[in-house]
Amino acid sequence: MSTTFNYGFTLDNGTCIVHGEGVNVKSSFPPELDIPGVMHVFNVGNASDPTTPAFKGSFGVLPFDVATRMPRHVHLSTEPTGKRLLVEKVLVMNGVALVELAGDIYVIPPMTLVIIAAGVPHTWTACPPGLNMQRVLGLEEEVVSEGHFIAVYEHEDDTAFCPTAQVTPLRHADDPVVRPSPRISHGTSQDDTGEPETGDSDALKVRSLSSLFEAFLNQNNSSNAKQRGLFLLGEPSPLTYALSEFPEHLRPQMHDPSGDIRGSSTLQVIRQGVHPSHLKVADIAYLDAKGAFTSPTISTLDALISVFLERFDPFYSIVDTVELEKVYQDRKLPWLLQHAICFIGTTFCDMSVIHRTDFDSRLSARRHYYEKAKALFDIGYETSKIILLQTALMLSFWGPQTGAYWNPCSWIEFGVTIAVSLGLHRSASSSNTPTNSKGLLRRLWWTLAGRDTHCSVLLGRPFRINLTQCDVEMLNENDFNQNFQVGSFYQIHVAKLSLIIRDIVHRRFGPGEYHISPDDAHTRLDSWYSTLNTSLNRWEAGSPPFQCSTALEILYHYSLLLLFIRTLSTPQQRDHHCQQFGGDIQVQLVDQAAKKISSKAVTLMTEGAVCALPHEVFPGFFLAAIVLYRQKRQKSGAEAQLAHATFDHCRIVLNETRESWDLGRWAMHTFEFLRTNCKDDHSQLPGIPTSPRSISVVPQPNEVTALDLGASQIETAINPTWGDFPDQHVPGSMEDLLYMPDLFSNGEGGNLFFDYNMSQNG
Repeated sequence: MSTTFNYGFTLDNGTCIVHGEGVNVKSSFPPELDIPGVMHVFNVGNASDPTTPAFKGSFGVLPFDVATRMPRHVHLSTEPTGKRLLVEKVLVMNGVALVELAGDIYVIPPMTLVIIAAGVPHTWTACPPGLNMQRVLGLEEEVVSEGHFIAVYEHEDDTAFCPTAQVTPLRHADDPVVRPSPRISHGTSQDDTGEPETGDSDALKVRSLSSLFEAFLNQNNSSNAKQRGLFLLGEPSPLTYALSEFPEHLRPQMHDPSGDIRGSSTLQVIRQGVHPSHLKVADIAYLDAKGAFTSPTISTLDALISVFLERFDPFYSIVDTVELEKVYQDRKLPWLLQHAICFIGTTFCDMSVIHRTDFDSRLSARRHYYEKAKALFDIGYETSKIILLQTALMLSFWGPQTGAYWNPCSWIEFGVTIAVSLGLHRSASSSNTPTNSKGLLRRLWWTLAGRDTHCSVLLGRPFRINLTQCDVEMLNENDFNQNFQVGSFYQIHVAKLSLIIRDIVHRRFGPGEYHISPDDAHTRLDSWYSTLNTSLNRWEAGSPPFQCSTALEILYHYSLLLLFIRTLSTPQQRDHHCQQFGGDIQVQLVDQAAKKISSKAVTLMTEGAVCALPHEVFPGFFLAAIVLYRQKRQKSGAEAQLAHATFDHCRIVLNETRESWDLGRWAMHTFEFLRTNCKDDHSQLPGIPTSPRSISVVPQPNEVTALDLGASQIETAINPTWGDFPDQHVPGSMEDLLYMPDLFSNGEGGNLFFDYNMSQNG
């Protein structure tokens, strides 16, 4: 059935009213049947238009007269966990009704459908008798109120009746439903206490001083109702000290984020043309122009959701998949989350999925959904902190792009701010969190910590999370859904490894002395690897999944490279490091680790599994390629040919990732740049194809060039100095464009201190 007919109009609070020309009035039967009858269609239903709510709650008839004065109320779902604000529709069949919606009173004539948006406080009564609607509203037909009407109602789901004294719409199910003369409760709820109510018996109590303060701000600032601040009381701040002056005998605990978590973890309903009330008309128009309220085709969306659940979720379990699948089946996925998931889907999917769409490349598809999600994020469309955190994590898989301030670390920074505001960094903050949410929160935190570790190392940036101020328990199997062995196994091991990598980076590249020695770090790495192999050998269902075991092995060898690769800037430091850990042993470890990573390339390409790998493994190929590149330049004969072959294996993987992992393009451009400008490059060996004939960087549609440096502008790249590079082509410091700080920096004599044979020559 066509949905082009405009059914009614929408109020600022999201309520839809269908009457008069907004009702599709048509003949009930085909003209050729010559059967009289006129039907009034108020909407086409959820099956034909997914933006129309699907109703599966109670359905009935309620007569009203002037003596029936219903209390102002909202509707909440009755499920024990994941409560939602519900939509209600009321059809006024005959008579004239009065309805108050969010504090405004409307006169409703007969044959009018009112679809009350979720969270809008409302109340009904009959219009006093004698009111002539024709005179008041200018109706064509005379309608005089008789003091009664019949309401046909239906609820979106099973509902609880929640009276309220407030008129401002609720944004989340955990928002306090203010009743007259609110007081603080310190025990079980009582009907006459007038305390905030959310339909959850646990939520009837004022849980914390900070939530009480937020309720006070919301109640006294109706223009910005329910705009929650991103702060965590309980940390050292003037606000904490000020609120501690609250009368001690009435003082609840300082902070409890469980209310935020309960509401934020509930996915909200989306409807066409209904938007959050805190947004301005200009903001909605801007987002509409950006296509933020346009969904892909059902088949495309189905495919991208499947990719998200099958390829992304096992490595990054940041959503409640049960709830996600439920709201997706009901076509109620929030706009921001939908576009972020589509972005991830286009990043991890096979190219066959891209070919079935209108996009000419994976990169253009990723950019399409990234820009939609970022527009919604920037405007502040979504207020759910959990959804904002999930989105920030997903969008950290974009970039970096040349000249852009937004990069993976930027999104991680936002994620950390939101996570800290929820108290995810402190174990005590989740003490009152619903049991089914604790696992999700810990997964979110450790995914964020892992992304912070790997993105910061990759881009040479300081870590955004200071783990010395965090006491969150390490992930365990209980934090995951049952029968989720692959996801829990991978994510638990990666979380533990990220702590070791942080210590390595602090030790190798930090500004001061660090307590861990190379020997200690190596011992910890080997212990982690030994535990990993023991667990893999005991895998319950035979051999573990290929992507899981391969990714973890690559991450181990990548960590060894981070620990022992040479980037020190003075001979004195270099000699000191060699004394701490034998130089010859170090060379062998780096050599073996690089070759181990390279050996995985052919298998990955044969299996077609590159796009299904977690992105943390790709820097391993980049760093291994750098080691092998140095070897092929320093060796000769058969050794140089072998080094060139293993180097090309890494480049094959990097070339394959150039559209799904943005650093892949940077890596390929870096090696192309070095090959072009290194005059003594030994890659031109008999029997070995030159780089343009083997692997070259293939420009993609709409691709942003990572490095655009002309060969004639640089005299040599064997002994580079940052002053040699043309600044007009490079935004910011050149270090920002390479793997890590000082990776190619110069030491005495102009030699690169990433010299593989340094220990033998030093």
